[in-house]
Amino acid sequence: MKKALSLFLIIVLCLSLTACGKSEAVKNVEAMIDALGEITLESIDAIRAAEDAYSALTEEEQKKVGNYETLT
Repeated sequence: MKKALSLFLIIVLCLSLTACGKSEAVKNVEAMIDALGEITLESIDAIRAAEDAYSALTEEEQKKVGNYETLT
């Protein structure tokens, strides 16, 4: 289930990066981070997906991710 959710969120992020709105990409990364909830051993795939999505952002977009500290 978590792998499917992670894959879905990555696809959404990729689609949003091809659109003109960079703010949507930032919102998608923030949503991925918020979706992590309580961290357990099973969270590793979702964490990696969020990290990959964050890494795909430009430096300017990364600065706009308000909940990045939660991911780290």
